[in-house]
Amino acid sequence: MKKYIFTILIFLPLLVFGVGLEVSYPRIGGIALRGVTHPAFYAQYIFNFALATIGIFAFFSLVLAGFQYLTSAGDPETRKRAKERIKSTFFAILILAFTYIILTLFRREWGQIATISPQPVGSPPVVTPWSRPSYDPLLHVHNTANNMNSVAEEIKQLATNFINSLKDCKCENTKTSCAFTNYPYCEFVKCLGDPCGNRQTIDEIQVKLRIKIEQLLFYYRVLEDAVREDHLTPDLWGPLEIRGRDIIEGRLNQLRRLVENLRDPVNQLRPLITEFTVLSNQCEAQGKCQGDCVLQVQTNFSKCLPSPEHCTAIDPNQPICPVNDAESRNTQLTNLINQIQDILGQIRSFIIVIP
Repeated sequence: MKKYIFTILIFLPLLVFGVGLEVSYPRIGGIALRGVTHPAFYAQYIFNFALATIGIFAFFSLVLAGFQYLTSAGDPETRKRAKERIKSTFFAILILAFTYIILTLFRREWGQIATISPQPVGSPPVVTPWSRPSYDPLLHVHNTANNMNSVAEEIKQLATNFINSLKDCKCENTKTSCAFTNYPYCEFVKCLGDPCGNRQTIDEIQVKLRIKIEQLLFYYRVLEDAVREDHLTPDLWGPLEIRGRDIIEGRLNQLRRLVENLRDPVNQLRPLITEFTVLSNQCEAQGKCQGDCVLQVQTNFSKCLPSPEHCTAIDPNQPICPVNDAESRNTQLTNLINQIQDILGQIRSFIIVIP
């Protein structure tokens, strides 16, 4: 099998580069040679052709070795040759697989050859230009402010959803528990279960809120870094006269002050989110829900049963969860978010015109 591989690799370039021998070449592995083309196409075409050809040879070699092994009729020499052929075939397949993995995983450009515009050999290659970058030095600042503003808006929406979820917690989601506390007296013990039937939704919103505040802090740190004096300098606006440099430096200082103004509301928002989300842990039925029990007397035994099965609120006007506290903190949260978004709006619209 090894000598077949080396024979194929030696004569394959002669077959492929013999342009005059064929009018058209078959498409192999997504590569089609049309006349004279870029050398990179030949390289991948040769490899794909070799991969397919050696794979076919390996298949027939395994079939032949298996046939020899089965028909050896106890002949140790024939069986030995069959085993050697199988080992050589698997060794060749292993080499091909290793080569393919190296080229496709560690050489990303190998997979991009098919996207190159074919060019005649000897002609200068066509270089696909990158999209022209923006020369606005404030582009990074604006993009970061946009991302931060989007996260702030998501926090407000999640906070609203959190309060609405707390309002869905009711005594009716719990069940009445009864017992013979002093036989034959059947008395109510407590309400069993979580009054928040949507506990999973509440927990998910709680986690999302904490993740979003971390994202907001991340963008704020990126924004702080973007406006540092060593990152955002007047030189980014090109050669300037002293007067023009002073004007731009003054405008940049205004931008830095805007970013600095974000520090306090952002730092206040983080602990407020924690205080806001932990309120869901105070949603309990104890002291807020009640149930009734009845004694059923039968011939041989008596039963202490709930009536009705589900608990009811002691005070229908008193919510199970601390909704009032949640709404109060949500008001503080919304004010901070609005303050942050107002500053971000100024940053997003901030421009510097070269004098």
